[in-house]
Amino acid sequence: QIKFIYDASKKQVELIQELKIEPLTSLYNRKALTGALKSLVRKFNDGEVEPSLVVIDIDHFKHVNDQFGHANGDLVLIELANIIKKRMGGIRHSFRYGGEEFVLLFETKPLNEVVQIVDLIREDFSKKHYDFSPELIITISAGISKLCKNWDELIWFNSADSAMYSAKASGRNCIVY
Repeated sequence: QIKFIYDASKKQVELIQELKIEPLTSLYNRKALTGALKSLVRKFNDGEVEPSLVVIDIDHFKHVNDQFGHANGDLVLIELANIIKKRMGGIRHSFRYGGEEFVLLFETKPLNEVVQIVDLIREDFSKKHYDFSPELIITISAGISKLCKNWDELIWFNSADSAMYSAKASGRNCIVY
């Protein structure tokens, strides 16, 4: 009976974990992001971490879906997710926010290292070729924000999101921080 209870408990933990994973990209979803942001803000306020938040958006993604179809758009999303997983060492701090937007969290890395990792993701992704249009080059824009004193999750996220929109306004395929 103890084994049954243990197995049932273990299965419940697995199911709860699955609810946090976005099925297309196998990255954490927006619900998981909310919890992670709250946790990092708390840890920051306790002096435990110096976190950074990155918002990534695929440039001209609507064009990909409109011209090549949503199935091919999904391939692009999966490719970016795979590059993120490779450069982030798994999915632990990687999230699909929605649509073509992704979020990365760094607990303690200095800003220059965060920029370096995001730039590697940007470079890797821009070099990818797709069977549905081998000549097509798809890029990303990214915004980075360090958490500041007296900020909550929303202010922090909006800071990185605003930086990402600045990257788009600066010509796309770049990082603003």
